[in-house]
Amino acid sequence: MRSVHNLHNKLNFQYYTNGMVNMSLKNTFLLIILSVSFFAVSCTSANKFSSSEDLTVRVTNDKTFALLPTADMDGVIDELQLFTGSYSIKKFSLQSWVQSDAEKISMTLMNSMGSDMGTLVYDGKAVVLDSPYFPKQIKASYIVADFQFCFYNAEKVKTELESCGLRFDVESKTGANESQSDVNASGAETIAPYEIRCIYDGDTLVEEITKSADSVLLVNSLRGYSYKLEKEKE
Repeated sequence: MRSVHNLHNKLNFQYYTNGMVNMSLKNTFLLIILSVSFFAVSCTSANKFSSSEDLTVRVTNDKTFALLPTADMDGVIDELQLFTGSYSIKKFSLQSWVQSDAEKISMTLMNSMGSDMGTLVYDGKAVVLDSPYFPKQIKASYIVADFQFCFYNAEKVKTELESCGLRFDVESKTGANESQSDVNASGAETIAPYEIRCIYDGDTLVEEITKSADSVLLVNSLRGYSYKLEKEKE
């Protein structure tokens, strides 16, 4: 596999707030806030969450999801991704090397100079966020949960969400007509083939995920955040 460091000359980091560019690395914690990870406190240099309680997240105010084992990963990911998103009026854009298989989820975040900003690792037993730039109050399990909603086996996700009183619908658009398109939750058109994953609390849409071959768009209507992962071109 090509070393992450060979890609440093491609890496770009931009953070926007109120329409103005802010290059302070400390402000990148909004990446985590977008995943609504407001809840845990750690007093070590690395934020490590390993108890059964810490490996759960609140999908809604009263519905709790337990993180799935890594064996439920659907396929393998090993690629550089452009990570963009928004929360309220704030926006961010950075890059992440993502590796995910049946043993772990690993994300390495990098700045515009090609230096590591931190890593997030989930091995099925603990979530570890190791970075000097992220507040210790962050609960990184929320990032892992959204990742699992996007990429883990749909039946496994469905079973766990239903056990906590939520509904998980999956619709595949695989028509032969490549010009077939739909409008997703963000108002953008998506060309088939693609997959839509939706989480509902009763009749209320909580989160919609639109997956195509090269990108994933996640829109959380309940918390008011969205982000897009795009595979970087060779």
